[in-house]
This record gives sequence, C-alpha cells and structure tokens, in this order.
Amino acid sequence: MRLRTVCLVNLCYLLLVLPAGADSSGVVTSSNYIQAKDGTRLAVDVHRPLNAADQKLPALLVLTRYLRSSIDPVTGKLNPALSPLDRHLLDHQYAIVKIDVRGSGASFGTRPAEYGPEEVRDGYAIVDWVVSQPWSNGIVGAYGTSYTGTTAELLTAANHPAVRAVIPGWSDFDAYTSPVRPYGLLASSFLSAWGQLVGWMDSNNPAMGSQVNPVADDANGELLAQALLEHRDNPDVFQLAVATEFRDDDLGGASWADLGPLHYRSAIQLSAVPMLVLVSWLDAGTADGALLRFQHFSNPQKLVITAGTHGGEFHASPYAVGSEPLPPVPSEQQQFELRRQFFDRHLKGIRNGVDDWPAIRFFNLGDEQFYQTDAWPPRGTRNTTFHMSWGGGLTPEAGAAESGTDYYSVDRKVNTGEGNRWAAQMGRPILNLDDRGYMDSRMLTYTTAPLEDDLQLSGTPVLHLQMSSDRTDGMVLAYLEDVDPQGRSRYLTEGGLRLIHRKVGTNPYFDTLTPYHSFARADAEPMPPHDMVPVSFQLWPISARIRKGHRLRLALAGADDAVFDQLPPDGKVNLTVLSGGAKGSRLVLPVVEASLQPDWSFVPAPVTEPTPDPTPEPNPEAAQPIQEAPPPAVVETVPARSDDTLAAEEIAFLLDALGNSRCTFIRNGRRHRSTTGESHLRSKYLKAREFAGTAEQFIDRIASISSTTTKAYQIKCTGRPVVDSRDWFLARLEEYRAER
Repeated sequence: MRLRTVCLVNLCYLLLVLPAGADSSGVVTSSNYIQAKDGTRLAVDVHRPLNAADQKLPALLVLTRYLRSSIDPVTGKLNPALSPLDRHLLDHQYAIVKIDVRGSGASFGTRPAEYGPEEVRDGYAIVDWVVSQPWSNGIVGAYGTSYTGTTAELLTAANHPAVRAVIPGWSDFDAYTSPVRPYGLLASSFLSAWGQLVGWMDSNNPAMGSQVNPVADDANGELLAQALLEHRDNPDVFQLAVATEFRDDDLGGASWADLGPLHYRSAIQLSAVPMLVLVSWLDAGTADGALLRFQHFSNPQKLVITAGTHGGEFHASPYAVGSEPLPPVPSEQQQFELRRQFFDRHLKGIRNGVDDWPAIRFFNLGDEQFYQTDAWPPRGTRNTTFHMSWGGGLTPEAGAAESGTDYYSVDRKVNTGEGNRWAAQMGRPILNLDDRGYMDSRMLTYTTAPLEDDLQLSGTPVLHLQMSSDRTDGMVLAYLEDVDPQGRSRYLTEGGLRLIHRKVGTNPYFDTLTPYHSFARADAEPMPPHDMVPVSFQLWPISARIRKGHRLRLALAGADDAVFDQLPPDGKVNLTVLSGGAKGSRLVLPVVEASLQPDWSFVPAPVTEPTPDPTPEPNPEAAQPIQEAPPPAVVETVPARSDDTLAAEEIAFLLDALGNSRCTFIRNGRRHRSTTGESHLRSKYLKAREFAGTAEQFIDRIASISSTTTKAYQIKCTGRPVVDSRDWFLARLEEYRAER
C-alpha cells in the first residue's frame, strides 16, 4: 500500500508539473471564470511576462484535467503553476493560458469520459474569450504533453480561425488502443493508479499532495465548493475502463471510438493548422499514432521521434540505457527551443528556418543518431518476410524453414520489468531492456543466424501466426530483439493481441497495410480450443540498425506480469505455433535498402540571424535557433584514419576503463557512477563517431566537455584528487599503448 501511495504522489507531481523552487517573479497572473457555450463556467489562469504588461501578445493554451493551479493543503500557499517550458515561452513574449477543462479542477460541469465531445466543443468559446482580452493580439496556439498534448490537437477540431499552430507531445491518437486497452488487454496497475489520482483531483482530496486553487474572484471558496459538487457525477475512470471492455461500448453518450484525434480527423484536417509532434519509439503507442497522423492527415506537420521516455524526460535507447536513466536526447533545452521556434514561425511570422525543417526527424536505435526523411517509411523500404522455423529458427529463406509445431506452456511471470513502455506513462524511466536473455529463456523464441550485413529496419513490423490455444481466451505478446555476438539481447519493440480480437477487418479510417482489429463487441470470437487459426497483428513501429554479426530474435509470450492482467484469469494456458511450409508463421519486417539521410539538428551548429517577415513585428531574440554541435559542412575535417580498427579498439578500451574504474564521473557539477559516465560517453560517441577518427579526437571532442554547458568533465577516484577527464583519459591511453 505504501509503494502504491508513493507512486501516486510521484505521478501527481509529474502531472501537475510543479518544479521545485519555481516562483512567479517577472510574471503577471490573473484568474477568473469564463463561460462555455452551454453556460458551464471554466476556470482559467492567465500568465503574462511583466516586461510586456502593456503589449498585445499571442496566447498559448494549456487545457488540462490535472489542475491549472494548486495550493499546499497544509499551508494554503500557492504551488508553482509554471513549468520550465512555460517560463521559457513566457521569456520569449508569449502569454500562457491554463484552463481546467470541464468537470475538473475549479471548473464546473461533469465529464462522462476523457476528451468528451463537450470538452472538445468548449475549445471554441475558450479561444473566443482569449482573443477578446485587451492583452491578446488575436493569435492563439496550444501545446502540452500526454493529456494536454491531446487537448492541444483537439483544439484544432473546434475550427476557430485564431488558432494558428499546435504542438501535441507524446499524446493519445486512439485512446482505446493506447493507453486504455493496449492489444485489447487491461492494465489494471496503470489504470487504477491513474484513476485514483484523477478521482482525488476531481474531489479535491488532500491525499494527492495538492488542492485546487480557487479563481481570484472566489476568495471564500464558495464557487469551488459548488463546482466540486458537480464533479460528484464524474465516473470512476478505472471502473469505467473495466466495464467498457470493447471499443464500441457506451461511456455515457460516447464510446472509446468517439474519443481522441482519430475520431475528429475531418475537423482537424479542415482547420489546416500546422503541428509540431513530439513522440518516442519506446513510449506506449505514441509513435504509431504520430506516424498514422503524418501519413493520413493533411495538416502541415513536423514530426520528431526520439528514443526517450514519456514527456522526453530521459533517454531510453536499450543500446545506451541499462539500470540507470540518462539525460534526454534531444536535451531539455533543445526540446524547449524546438517548440519556441515553431511557435515563433507560425504565431509571430518570424522566418527562422522552420519551413526548411525535414518533415520527420527520427532517432535510429543501434547507431544511436538522428536521421531525416520526407516520407514514411523512408524511401527505399520494402517488406521482407522472415519465416519461423520449427525448433526456434528465423530465416528469410522460405525453403529453409523447417515445418513443425512448437508448444509453449505460458509462463505467467514473464515480464518487461518495472521500467517499460507502459510504465513510462506513469513518469517512470525506461530501464533494463538491454539484457533480455533471462526472460528470453522463459519465452518461445525464434532467432536468425548471424547477419552477413547490417540490417536497417524502419517501419511497422507485422506478425502472422498460425496458432492454437487450449483456452477460449488469452493473449499473445511478441517482442523483437537484437542479439549481439556475445548473446546479449536488446529489446527493440513489441506487439500483441487479445486472442478474441483476432478477426481482421477493413480499416474504416484509412488504407493501411497492417492488420486492422476493430476491438468491437460484435467482432469478438472465442478461440476454438486446439484448432489452428490465423492470428495476425502489428508490432509498434521502430527504426533500428542491426549490425553485421548480430542476430534478430522474435520472442513470444502469453503474459506480461509487470503490465497486463492475467488472461485467462488463472493464467493457465498452452499455445501451439505452426512453423514452416506454405501456412507457417512468419514475421514481415520493413527493411530499408537505401541509405538513410543523417540529420544534424541535435548536434552543435552556428547560430544564424533569422530573416523576419515585415508583419507581425518579430522578436529577433526569440528567433535564435540553439543547437548542439556543428553540422558536417562546418566541422573541422577529420583526417583519414590509417587504421580504423586500432582507433575503435583504443576508444573501446577507454570507455571500458571508465566503466570498470569505480571512480566518480562529474558532469556539470553532478556526481555519477563510473558506469553512468561510461553510458553517457558511449551514447555521445555513437552519435558523433564521424568526428572521432582517433582516440585523441574522441578524448578532445567527446569525452572532455559537456556539449550543452561546455563545462569540463571531471573524474574523482578513491584516494586521489579530482582531475579533468581529458587528463585521466590521456593517462589511460598512454598506459594502454605502452602495454601494447
């Protein structure tokens, strides 16, 4: 119980975005009620920079159900209401408008469901009120992460002409498939915690660690008390999710199919509002939704796909991250700048290069760097079939797949650990997906021979199984992994399906090449015990390079004890998979046969002056793009290496020497374990190895200073003084060469 409470408090902190030590200096804040079209009163806070108090500003909206503003339940003091991102935007002359959506916070009304139709319709009245204010210049944008990222996009569905740009971050595209019931399954551990938290918020329960801040006109709290009475009609969202098992079940006037951007596709396209979309390959299903939006919505879009956690707080690539989280890639400041530059272009008219951004920038696992493309999948991609072979093989040669049946008694304790893609929605870092060997041994696995060449995957894998079960219901989960020459397997992506949802139908929204499952009640079919039936489903999209000599692995399970409720409830089920032959099971992978185009947006580059439009009047300071390192065109030419292998061996030795040293690695004044320092430098090297042709260049360009602050790295070993990392690495290199 204590662990659960701690988790909820941490989640509350995350969702409220209350940074420690933040204050309101330099900001003018006002709050009051505005009226929705049906008369419902909505609580709103307006934050404006003090140095622009007499100016008309563009407004950025944050529509939240996680409290626009809160107070300490013990002291009654106002909690900080502004995140570092909010303050960054305020510093660049934007007004920030935060709204408690109906039925939440200090707002009146009820909310039969999240993202309900009334909540979406409220957007028009909210924007109308904003543009009527004396401080408004009549131009509006919206941004957010997770829930507020979705409401930012849904604001476009109101089709108000003042809305000119939105930034949905790590948002829900189809709430049923991600995150409510992934694969048609129930994740009670997530939903019950989230449901309890929002229930506390709706009832103003002090157990959440904060309480609703009344609007300024409600000094005695009478209006807040009235609003909270109306919240009593809000459903328990966890119990609602349990009761609405199918995507078309009624939620009180709407179904899961009626909620979220997918349902509002026509209205969103009609708005023609430009979007900057931020997601991660490893965060629930956010990348899948973003790519479907990119492929099928006509709105101008710029898409950035990272290998980070929900909200971009940590890096999460299993090639770099083990048991400890790493700083985000791009950095927090770079993520702020992306948003600010996008808003500067579309809300202030500043010509700052945003129009020339690539359509998609995506992180590629395995070689740990960003690439760009104007199409998805990248041009030169073709689907390649890998056939599952009896006994555990996986081969691109159909004739080499041996026919037979593989039996698997489901291990109920198989899991992806506490730091997985679904737990990331709770604010947890994604950890320990870098060594899956033990779990692989408890699953049904199919593995290729060592690859003769690098294999680049970019797109959505699809699994076609011929299988049977001895129960009428259950699940099948599939994990795609990279196995290195030492046998260490790394998680790449996953997919799954509740077996009663195996019917494949026509996608009513748009044409896709992946199997479509309606998750509708009428389409659910019990498994016929012991009969072989086709079960096809997609895995979440991914981009990864599998190196020559590595092997590709498909691991199948019937449970994820860390995420999903057991199905059937007793967990006792046996699966049989048919391999080889014309009807054998197979995995279809998106293989890129052309070269990918590197993207250097997140390495240092010179800052250039933007060319502003004549109107509206720009803020030149706000137009400065900040990036991390020079693109290849301006980087000092790396001398040709006479011995690539020798340089690689020396750099590998230096990284291992740090990781095994048990010394303290000091970065930007903060102390880290040597293994954390090794992971950080290894990640930097993998992204910028072109600039480290020798061990000396690696030390000078990667292992000596922080690329974000330019402060020198330092190393402190037991019984020895602190030294700059450059000196420490040069000494190790000298020792290594002397011994060699």
